[in-house]
Amino acid sequence: MTAAQVSVAWIKLADASPTSGWPTHARTLEDELAAILSVAAVRFPNLRLVYLSSRIYGGYAVGSLNPEPYAYEGGFAVKWLIEDQLRGAGGLAYATDNSAGRVAWIAWGPYLWATGSSRAATA
Repeated sequence: MTAAQVSVAWIKLADASPTSGWPTHARTLEDELAAILSVAAVRFPNLRLVYLSSRIYGGYAVGSLNPEPYAYEGGFAVKWLIEDQLRGAGGLAYATDNSAGRVAWIAWGPYLWATGSSRAATA
C-alpha cells in the first residue's frame, strides 16, 4: 500500500500515565488528535474520512498507564474535536482535496467499552 492509496483511517489514541485533572487532560488529548489529523492530511493526500475512537473502559486497569477517569474523559476529546470541525474552528475545516492544510472529514468511530466483569468462555 502507498500513502496515496489511503482514503480512510481509524485512530484510537490515549496518553500514557496521565496526571492532569479535568478538563486539562481531555483538552490536551484533543490538541494531540488535531495535530495528528494535520499531519495525516499531508502524509496521506487522498485521506477523506477519519474515524476517531476513545480509549476502552479502564476501570479494571491495575496500573497507572491510562486508568479511569482518564479513559472516560478521552471521549470528550473526540466529541470536542468533531464539534470543532463542524464549526470550522482551529484549522479543522473539511475539504475533499485536503487543500490549504485542511483535514479529512472526522467522525465518531466505534465507542469501545467493557461488558462489566463478565468474560467470554474459552473453548
